[in-house]
Amino acid sequence: MQSTVLTCLPRLSQTFFLRNNFHGPVLFILILQVCLSSGQLTQPCESVDINGTIEYNACLGSTEALYLLRIDPIVEPENATCGYSSDPQRRIFCTLNLEIECGSCDATMDSLAHPPENIYDEPSQDLSQVTWWQSISWYDYPVPLHLNVTLEFNHTYLLNSDIMIVFQSGRPQMMVLEKSSDYGLTWEPYQYYAQDCSEFGMIAKENTEIETPTEVICSEQYSGELPYSNGQIIFPMQARLGLLTNSPLPGDIYAAYELNTDLQEFQRITDLRIRLLYPATNGLEWTAQPYYLLQYYYAISNVEAFVICDCNLHGQFCEEDADNVVSCVCNHNTMGYNCEICQPLYNNRPWQRGSYIPYPTGTANECQMCNCNNHADSCHYNETLGHGICENCYDNALGQFCEICVDGYYRNTTVPASDLESCIECGCEELGIEGNATCAQYPDTVRNKPIGQCNCKHMVTGRSCSDCIPGFFGLVLDPNPGTCKICLCNLIGTQSASNVCAQDGQCPCKTGTGSLDCSICKDGFHTYPVLYTEDCIPCGCDYGGAMSQVCDKVAGTCTCRQNINGDQCKGLTPEHYYEYLDSNSYEAWEAQSTCERWSDLPADAFTGKGFRRCRMDQDLIFTDVMGDTSLDTDVTIWYLVLRYSYVSESPWENARLVVSVGGNSLTATDSPCPIAALTEISSTDIMFEPGEKVAWMGNLTVDALNMNRLCRYVVTVYFEESGGADSDYIDIDELVLLPELNQFLVYQVADPESQVLYDDCLLDIATLSTREQAIHNCQEFFFSVSTQLNNGVEACECSFVGSLLSMCDPYGGQCICKLGVGGRKCDQCLPGYYDFGFTGCIPCNCNATGSAALACDFTTGQCPCYDGVARLGQLSTLNVTDDLQCHACINYYFKDKDRGGCLPCNCNENGSESLQCDQDGTCYCKSTVSNLKCDSCLVGYYNFSSIGCLECLCDEIGSIGPACDAISGVCTCKTYAVGDKCSECQTGYFNLDVRNDYDGCQQCFCFGHGSECTTASGFVGAMITSDFTNMNLDGWVASDSTALNPDLDGLRISHPPGLAQNTYVYLIAPSKYTGFQLSSYSNRITYSMMLDLGPPAEEIDNRFLVLQGGPENYPLYYIDEPFIPSETRTEFVAVLREDKWTFDGSSHPTTTEFQAILAQLTSIQIRVTFGPTTVSTLYHFAMETAEPLVDGGGGSAVTYVEECVCDQATLTGGLSCETCSQLNRRENLTAVALVGADPYHTCVPCECNDRSTDCDALTGICTACQLGTAGDNCQECAENVLVPACAECITDHYGFGTTLFEGACADCACNVTGTGGITSCQNDDGQCPCTGNYGGLKCDRCTYNFYNFAAACVPCPTCYDLIRDHYFTLVSESQNATIRTEYLISQDNSSVIGPFSERLQATYNQMLQLVVDSINVINEGQDIGMDLDELNATMYELMATLDAAAASVPIANASAVATEANTTAGFVAIAAFELNLQKTYQILENGTFDERHLVLAQLRESLEDMQDLFYTLVAETTIQTRRIQKETADLRLIVENNNEISEATLNIVQGSQAIHDNTTSRTAMLLTTASEVEDFGMNTQVRVETVQTRVTETDLLAREKSVMATTPNSNAENDVNSLALSAISKGMQAESVTEVVLNKVASSTSTTQAVAEAGSDTDSLITDVNSTISNVNSRYNRVIAANNSVTASLQLSMETFAAAEEMLEVVNAFDRQVGAAQATADQALTSADAIQSSSGANLQKAQELEILLAPIEADTRQGKEDADTAYAMAEEEFMALFPVNERANAIATSTANTLNNIDTITESVMTINTTLVAPAGESCEMFTPTISNLESLVTRASTDAQSASTAASTSRRMIEQLLDDVGNINHVDTSSLPALQQRINDASAAFTQAQFDVAIASLKSAIDEQQVWLDQTLAEADDMRRQIDSLESFRVRT
Repeated sequence: MQSTVLTCLPRLSQTFFLRNNFHGPVLFILILQVCLSSGQLTQPCESVDINGTIEYNACLGSTEALYLLRIDPIVEPENATCGYSSDPQRRIFCTLNLEIECGSCDATMDSLAHPPENIYDEPSQDLSQVTWWQSISWYDYPVPLHLNVTLEFNHTYLLNSDIMIVFQSGRPQMMVLEKSSDYGLTWEPYQYYAQDCSEFGMIAKENTEIETPTEVICSEQYSGELPYSNGQIIFPMQARLGLLTNSPLPGDIYAAYELNTDLQEFQRITDLRIRLLYPATNGLEWTAQPYYLLQYYYAISNVEAFVICDCNLHGQFCEEDADNVVSCVCNHNTMGYNCEICQPLYNNRPWQRGSYIPYPTGTANECQMCNCNNHADSCHYNETLGHGICENCYDNALGQFCEICVDGYYRNTTVPASDLESCIECGCEELGIEGNATCAQYPDTVRNKPIGQCNCKHMVTGRSCSDCIPGFFGLVLDPNPGTCKICLCNLIGTQSASNVCAQDGQCPCKTGTGSLDCSICKDGFHTYPVLYTEDCIPCGCDYGGAMSQVCDKVAGTCTCRQNINGDQCKGLTPEHYYEYLDSNSYEAWEAQSTCERWSDLPADAFTGKGFRRCRMDQDLIFTDVMGDTSLDTDVTIWYLVLRYSYVSESPWENARLVVSVGGNSLTATDSPCPIAALTEISSTDIMFEPGEKVAWMGNLTVDALNMNRLCRYVVTVYFEESGGADSDYIDIDELVLLPELNQFLVYQVADPESQVLYDDCLLDIATLSTREQAIHNCQEFFFSVSTQLNNGVEACECSFVGSLLSMCDPYGGQCICKLGVGGRKCDQCLPGYYDFGFTGCIPCNCNATGSAALACDFTTGQCPCYDGVARLGQLSTLNVTDDLQCHACINYYFKDKDRGGCLPCNCNENGSESLQCDQDGTCYCKSTVSNLKCDSCLVGYYNFSSIGCLECLCDEIGSIGPACDAISGVCTCKTYAVGDKCSECQTGYFNLDVRNDYDGCQQCFCFGHGSECTTASGFVGAMITSDFTNMNLDGWVASDSTALNPDLDGLRISHPPGLAQNTYVYLIAPSKYTGFQLSSYSNRITYSMMLDLGPPAEEIDNRFLVLQGGPENYPLYYIDEPFIPSETRTEFVAVLREDKWTFDGSSHPTTTEFQAILAQLTSIQIRVTFGPTTVSTLYHFAMETAEPLVDGGGGSAVTYVEECVCDQATLTGGLSCETCSQLNRRENLTAVALVGADPYHTCVPCECNDRSTDCDALTGICTACQLGTAGDNCQECAENVLVPACAECITDHYGFGTTLFEGACADCACNVTGTGGITSCQNDDGQCPCTGNYGGLKCDRCTYNFYNFAAACVPCPTCYDLIRDHYFTLVSESQNATIRTEYLISQDNSSVIGPFSERLQATYNQMLQLVVDSINVINEGQDIGMDLDELNATMYELMATLDAAAASVPIANASAVATEANTTAGFVAIAAFELNLQKTYQILENGTFDERHLVLAQLRESLEDMQDLFYTLVAETTIQTRRIQKETADLRLIVENNNEISEATLNIVQGSQAIHDNTTSRTAMLLTTASEVEDFGMNTQVRVETVQTRVTETDLLAREKSVMATTPNSNAENDVNSLALSAISKGMQAESVTEVVLNKVASSTSTTQAVAEAGSDTDSLITDVNSTISNVNSRYNRVIAANNSVTASLQLSMETFAAAEEMLEVVNAFDRQVGAAQATADQALTSADAIQSSSGANLQKAQELEILLAPIEADTRQGKEDADTAYAMAEEEFMALFPVNERANAIATSTANTLNNIDTITESVMTINTTLVAPAGESCEMFTPTISNLESLVTRASTDAQSASTAASTSRRMIEQLLDDVGNINHVDTSSLPALQQRINDASAAFTQAQFDVAIASLKSAIDEQQVWLDQTLAEADDMRRQIDSLESFRVRT
């Protein structure tokens, strides 16, 4: 609990709390008051809930330490502070402690001053930094040293903690602590302190004895003599708070505190006073000796306490204002120093102090706001009424709540009572009222009078009595004001024939009538009505075309502007036009600038000839910019627009547009410009946002420009920093001036909704990308604006050189231009053309790859070639110099494929075979030279020169790569490799090997006894292994043996259920893996495991493989990868290199540290459990190492075993200096005896007295003492050796110098009987010299064939000589048998327990089982071979079906092409008919009778031809439909065949699954093939999806082409070519799929052959096994090898089984792909519904066509009869148009021929797209307004013809969709095909039933309805001629 308190009190001293043992309620009240008030455990004083309601809580004040307050300290008397006196003697003092120290005070020096402010400053924990106040010493004894120290708080606070006074001096013997709550007027004691409380007349009590919270006691606890310094005096406020209640509950404590007002008053203080009555002394003051009196004084270092600003629980803290006045920061609508009063408007109840209860929020008792409806600023509480009364209401309000109004005002019920206008003036009309001008304060429901009603006269009405009753008017008007007059309205002109007029007498006129009585038509209307139901007719004058909106009120005609006609001024005179809104434009091409002129195709991104490409620090100057208009004012408002394209990711941020007055002026009256020349009138910073065909327009309200029509202006655009944009140029098209719309009548009179549309027109016309949209949508609006702006319309003025006619499009003024000609007047070449003349312009034909743009110079025709591309006059790689089109590069250049153009080859002369490079810019280098330009050596070569380069010859192992220094040839070595070619190791390193990775060499270890080493010879690679199958542990132990469960398959380990969390079981390796394993450095540890059950723990550390060893026996664990097994057998590989291991997860060992651990490896541990519920299996463990090569042994030699050059001073030896060299021992024999030899210790010589060549390196004992010596140090002679020389045996002994007795001698012990008394013997063998027939070594027996030693050895009988030879033979065989037995025993290393015969029998049984398994393998291999044969056959069938499906694709494409041709023919027929109609209208109007007759006859013939054509279309469509039906049926058969094949495949797979448990090792080869089959299936699926995507894209493209076909700009050739390319692509994809299938079938065949070979190999294996069995009894060592072979075979069989299971999974995946393919087919079937819908729509369109053509037929017949009379008149005009027809026929013929050669047309169309189609498309778009205008003149016949064309196009799209849907079908549900076929039949029948003859008859009858065309026939004929000329440019020459 104490820590909780301290946590919430950051400023509270922990020492202060901990030195007081708080407990119980004391601590609780401290927590609740201190912590709550400090904001740690409290809620805000006020909060707002989600409904906006303010919630109030009691404000618990924030606790503050005294040193944070503004306190005024006062010491009385004033001169009682040490250092204030001027007398130096009265500034001296001494301490009272045992080691008396004296000093002086000085108020003028900071280091010696002790002012009163130090009493309450912030405490310091550093005693050397403590400050204090100090009084004078008791100089004037015996006068009492009485002092008062007062702390003035300048505000009321609540003492909220104990008061602790720390004395720097000794604590006073008498003191009183007092407080004041009235700023020092009165004082009350807190507590008395004395050594003897009787001095105060009180009985002593201690703090723990206080009985009531406010009890004043005297304490003797704090007045003792000790300590001399830093003593404390405590006033216990906590203990008093603890007396409130015995309950520990906070709610009870607060309740008790709330009721105890005495305690609250006891806590309330404004001042704190310390009365110091007697200082601390040592009892010698009575001596009055100055020496002692200097030690008696008061010194206070700190007064510590915590207080709360007393704000009556209405505020949490105080603050000091600018006048140093401390007051509360009040809440709860209170105010005052202590929040003791309510705010002026919050006196709806009396002020109350806040309350602590209920816990925890308390009660705020906030001041409530009076309800004064926002009409008063203050109120007072009325005890009688029980609420607040508002004071001084304003806003004309009165009442307790300001809820009523003063006289002359009334309540406005439409607004709340709190509204400023809630009381409004009565406003009574004096002429209409009786009495005074007051009005009703409340409504009169009885007389139905509203609130505020004035008292009206007779015939007067209205709330304010200002109106006459209906039918009367003029209450306030002359004559006779104050009386009402009768209305006199003309009832025909008023609404509803009303005679009720307004108060000014105005009658309610109809929309078109006017005057006071509505008796005339008002302006803008005409023809006054004669009936009550009629009205005047609107004039309808165009707002721009008419001079005024007022027309003749009788005739209704408007007054038109120049060259405008029609009653409403909406028509134009011939050869005139009205402008677009953006006609006041200035092309950047013509501007003054250093920006580059640029033009390109297509030309839809700019207007005119081209644009300017500008970069930073360039400018663009438009001159002669004018704002000339016909408006009534000289100054008009314009918006500047810059059209541009800027391709970037970020805007061009810094540009500036400046407008200034030019140097001259031009006006109609020759008056000068009123503005001085060069005056800058506008400067705008602009930013260009990224985009193409966009515009900058500026802000419509800020950037509008006032321009005087008498002036010419200059507009300059400065292109400054682009602001970090990623593009360095911007393309500027033109400057456009758009007029401000509010200057025009059409905009001024428009409603807001229309004005929004007009504003959109302005914005759309500004941007090139939306310009056509504006032209199309805003035609009428532009007419009105243009005609008002220009006071009429403009003349066409078409160029007689470049235009076909003198007339232009009335809308926009575009003339009809010749081929390649553009401009509004047809006076310049279009981009992409040049050489303007009477025949038009010549195409540029710029090469798309060699030219920077497809537009050439308009005069010369030179295309803008890229750099390096040959221009006119330059020799190109084609060996020509007259290339205008940029076809080829300059010599020694090559094409830049990325950016276009050509780049210089720059081939190096020394390194290149030729200076000309290839098409990729690659030079032809010499054999040893490399790089693109042949300027550097190949990698691995150096010394570049004219003869090539020299080879580096870097060592592959020691160098980082084959490259070397280009000059010196020195190679870049790995870390520890050296030499120019990196073929050696640094000193201290060896073994230059690839296994050392980036180091190259391996660091020498040598146990620190040497710094150099080499590779030790005679070592081969070896493997230390453990196999855990057959229940074998191989010496491994577990950290928890209960987890182990050995099994035949492996060692199974279960995680023990009782194992602690994050604890796992480890297997510990046996000793064969530990010890000196330095040879395993850089080698690998491998082991295999499988997780059988349970998931691994989510949080698991990475200590999976642990090594431990080295001098300090440190553990390391592997971190390169987590070794967590999976559900399949997993092999883990750990590399024994330091960078793969770690001590603690972050740091790696050094190489030396890691080698040290391997050199003294004490433990290898494997984690084998991985969390609760996990079970795993361990199969094997192996560690790579090296071993010496033995005679006759094998193995690969290794180089990673070190052979150190040991430091001679260390006397060490061995390969790694791990032993002592000969005749040396370890230095510390005591340590060796205790812990064993430490190879890191050096060695010292052994003490062998020069009698030994070696000693034990551990003990120092000499091990090879020379013969005749003995002892640990060879210091003694051996037994029976003659001393001291130890060079011979003593007498009658032998063996010296031999190995018989390890250097000692033995007694000869000769039998003197047999020797004849001689006692000596031979030294080498001890043979005594026998005499006679005595024999033996000691001569103690008879010799061979003699007996009876006692009888001097007599001869044996003669018979014994006969068995002598056999005896010697048996002796020899016995010796041989003994030797053989010992050898067999030494070679028997088997770990199997039991007699040899049992082990031999077990081996024999295992061999028999191996034979059985081999036979089963052969049988199963044969079964799988059969299955594979069947699977191959199935694949061949599937391939055949795919071939059939691929073959159907070209057929479907051919059908689509035929349908396209039919549709195109229909379009051509319709176009020809329209052409004939136009020609007919022209001749009917202007031709002779004969010409009319002839043209009508031709029209009749055309109609008949068109009828035949439609019949032909019907027939061909029927044929195509039948063909589709046949193809659908074929596809159905293919799908059915596929389904059968899939079922057969599934059966084969299921058959294969039945035998998967007994496959052989050779079956594993099938896994690769199965994977290839799976990849083939996935690739096939991807290819199918790709084909589907491409078909979808083709369908979308076809739809777009269909839409384009209905427009004048359709290009049938593109559609045909696209369809042809799609067909070719699909054919190639089908061929690719077929090829893949063939490859996979061939692969399957080879797999079958492999299985057969496996069977043959198995037969051979059986033969070998039988041979082994026959030899097992005689060759035991081979039996052991056979046993190992059997074990390996079983393991291999298990792996084979796993492989078979994986193969099964692959086959199952193949089955799933078959199902996915079936699902795809089902999905494709859904397209049948779309086909049905398309067919239905087709039928509906055909029926609509039939209806539309019916009336046309009748009209055509009538027209034919009329045309017969005009036949002769049409002959001349027909002859004029005959060449046009001939050219059209030639185009048709050329198009038909083109369709027959798709390969040629593909290449031709690509050329057309770049050189002809794009310019022609631009030309067509330029003429679109003209065409649109002509089409608007066509009546119903043309519309019907277009509908017929649309219907035919729809039919074509439906057929194309049908073909696409059929083409997309991969697998079709055959059950749906009959219904699909029936829907196709129905669609076909509906299509063929169209009565085209009726449609044609209806078309003929429409001729009479073409009268509107008669006045435009000449223009239409010319327009058709222009279109035919344009089409002529599209001809493809084959």
